[in-house]
Amino acid sequence: MHMSAHKLTRRLRDLLGEIATEAGRMLVSQITLKYGDEADLNALRRMGLVEIVDHPIVENRFTNLPAAAVAITEAGRSTLGAGPS
Repeated sequence: MHMSAHKLTRRLRDLLGEIATEAGRMLVSQITLKYGDEADLNALRRMGLVEIVDHPIVENRFTNLPAAAVAITEAGRSTLGAGPS
């Protein structure tokens, strides 16, 4: 879905900024703890502004595989640089 189909609220823009600052090291679980659920993250994913990636250091203790982290996409960086929508 394209950016025009969704409004980037202040809350979503703040989350996007946090994700950009963490450079692929913000865990999905951190977002869930801070924001209460994954709804905001899922909204950003549907807009193509973030993607789920493997965390470069942290492993899931149950699977020994990399933990799920969130990284900003080029579209997300462009959106942050564009100012308020």
